[in-house]
Amino acid sequence: MFKDMGADTYLTAAGIASDWPTGRGCFVSADQKFVVWVGEEDHLRIMCMFKGTRLADVFNKLKGALAIVSGIEGLDFAFSSKCGNVTSCPSNLGTGMRASVHIALPNLTSDGTDTKAKAICSPLGLSVRGLGGEHTPIGADGTVDISPSSRFCIKESEIVAKLYQGLKSLKAAEDGASSSPAMAGPQNPLFAVFQQLDSDSSGSLDVREVRRALRALDLGASVDIDALMTKMDTDGDGQIDMGEWASNLPTDVYVAINNRLTDDGRIATYHPRSMEELEKQLSSLKIETKYHDKLKTMFNVYKSNPTNLSVKCFDLAYFAGLSSDLKDRHMACVNSGVENPDSGLGVYAMQPADYDDLEPFFSKVLKDYHKITTSDFKHESDWELGDDPLDLKLLGLPDLSMRVRVGRNLKAYPLPGAMSGADRKAMELKMTEAFDVLIGMPEFGGRYHSLTEGHRDYIDADKYKELVNAVR
Repeated sequence: MFKDMGADTYLTAAGIASDWPTGRGCFVSADQKFVVWVGEEDHLRIMCMFKGTRLADVFNKLKGALAIVSGIEGLDFAFSSKCGNVTSCPSNLGTGMRASVHIALPNLTSDGTDTKAKAICSPLGLSVRGLGGEHTPIGADGTVDISPSSRFCIKESEIVAKLYQGLKSLKAAEDGASSSPAMAGPQNPLFAVFQQLDSDSSGSLDVREVRRALRALDLGASVDIDALMTKMDTDGDGQIDMGEWASNLPTDVYVAINNRLTDDGRIATYHPRSMEELEKQLSSLKIETKYHDKLKTMFNVYKSNPTNLSVKCFDLAYFAGLSSDLKDRHMACVNSGVENPDSGLGVYAMQPADYDDLEPFFSKVLKDYHKITTSDFKHESDWELGDDPLDLKLLGLPDLSMRVRVGRNLKAYPLPGAMSGADRKAMELKMTEAFDVLIGMPEFGGRYHSLTEGHRDYIDADKYKELVNAVR
């Protein structure tokens, strides 16, 4: 079972934690290896989990279970022909899938944090989380949750294969870290800037990324890009790695960066450059005064964290041209990132139609977060994994806690951030009927546990705590 959502400021600001715990609960199969969360960040989080080494086993089990759940009469999931399965958070759009393992990394977490692990995992396309999910601490023994970051414009079978390959590289880094004091990484303040500019996390900068950086620093017109690349790219591979960046950065670029550095070592690149300039734009674009305070807050958020996508991808001119209704919907979608300035994404759709009705904004978010370079992107699914068991035992790893889940939302209801208490109750009752079908099937059995007072399957606080501690 998931923890009290009201304690999560990101979900609270998005409206997703509203009415807690009404309409929330979880279905657990008889063998406790199949779980469905109801009323979390998406209407449903459908997952299979068990301890072992064969990633293909847990993946294929979810594939079969999802086919059964999807086939239950009356369950119609929100789906986009372009974007795939519709989810609240753009990070989950497409497959809605997250494949993860809990793995102990005592060497990479020897300082008590996951900083080194994240530095290793990011170029591998892997995310690192605490044992309780995002924004939670790592285990006392250095155990962390590892999963591929990609969900969108990637096939389901590719996600689990990517997890296997990533764990192979991560295992090698963990083994090497035990004898490598240099794993802490560069201390040069330009390292954080380099990471910020490295938009595809490749470990090097290409011409596109360098050009974008110069434009952000107002140097785009005065610097010869080709000459700069030639000067900095000392090994002639067409890319600028961290060593070349730190050693060969021209003085004028260094000074421009240094003048823009924030306290955490990032470049503040938000335009307009001042509050006065923003106020002039608000006036010239004739934006209603009721939005001014929020837009000024967004200006300050962008200055403090220019990688926060809720404000990084926000276009004031586009916003000004929206209808009053769409302006309100747009503001609701970015509210979590505005109220939580440290957000990396900070964007949640409120309605399945938001991805279409606010397409110019969400397209920017999707391209930035998922590192999409084409304008005509379209998500495609493929659950065919083949015969490879993806056995972690071959990597020298022991039995690990493995989990594969997908997020799904029912087409008939608003997404969680815009649901009323009545919506949440109605959706839960709809799912209760579906769970009755699963309970009657030998391969599932089990029962549903509701946190809604008055529900047929209501559980008390003690049982809730037991479930929170059990399904981890």
